[in-house]
Amino acid sequence: MRKLSFLFLLLFMGCHSIQVTHDYDRNIDFSKYKTFNYYPQMNSGLSELDENRLLDAIDAHLTNKGFTLSENAELLINVKTSDYHSMQQSTVGLGLGGGGGQVGGGVSVGIPLGQDKTNRVIQIDVLDQNGLIYQAIMDSPYFDKATPDERTKHMQNIVEKAFEKFPPPQEVR
Repeated sequence: MRKLSFLFLLLFMGCHSIQVTHDYDRNIDFSKYKTFNYYPQMNSGLSELDENRLLDAIDAHLTNKGFTLSENAELLINVKTSDYHSMQQSTVGLGLGGGGGQVGGGVSVGIPLGQDKTNRVIQIDVLDQNGLIYQAIMDSPYFDKATPDERTKHMQNIVEKAFEKFPPPQEVR
């Protein structure tokens, strides 16, 4: 039964996509940046374990793209999160009615299916010495009963989505 629950959770996590919005300063030449670090006063809103998972995923992803983690970084990364609950909209209707030449009446009751969902919004800001130059905002399901391995994989997926367009291509003007 435990294996079935695990498979269901993996399937459920895989079926819910991570919605992402990217924005960046079109006047910035991103090719000039080579180093990064994290905003010193970052208050991500994540648990320490989840924050470490996210930062490890960012480190690995940016390193694979040729960036170096540095104490004297050109880019600073800040992370903010918030959670919200969404109501399930699905219902089953049960009805009774009368007819056949007689005055009829009816009753319909909506029975909600499932439970409320918890979603997490993760905002990743990339700043240089002049301010914000790139931003990715992800909205994804949050699974409080996920195992550490599932949480790690979910954070890796979030980072891949967040930085799939980073660095943006230099626009010709």
